[in-house]
Amino acid sequence: MSKPFESMTSAISEELTDDQQLDVTVGTVKRLLIMAYKQYNDAVKDGHSAAASWWDGYIRGCQHILEAEDQ
Repeated sequence: MSKPFESMTSAISEELTDDQQLDVTVGTVKRLLIMAYKQYNDAVKDGHSAAASWWDGYIRGCQHILEAEDQ
């Protein structure tokens, strides 16, 4: 039985090439960040630390995407 991350990594590496461009606007990523911050704040307010940690990682991932935009 494969591990979840292993199967996702295999699917990603088979479907995408390194030079392939993503068709996602900066505005889309910013909207995802706004949604993620709301979810994070709600999780913290409700005392759901595991959910807050998950949303924190999602936020960091979106921020990395924006930082990588000009690379």
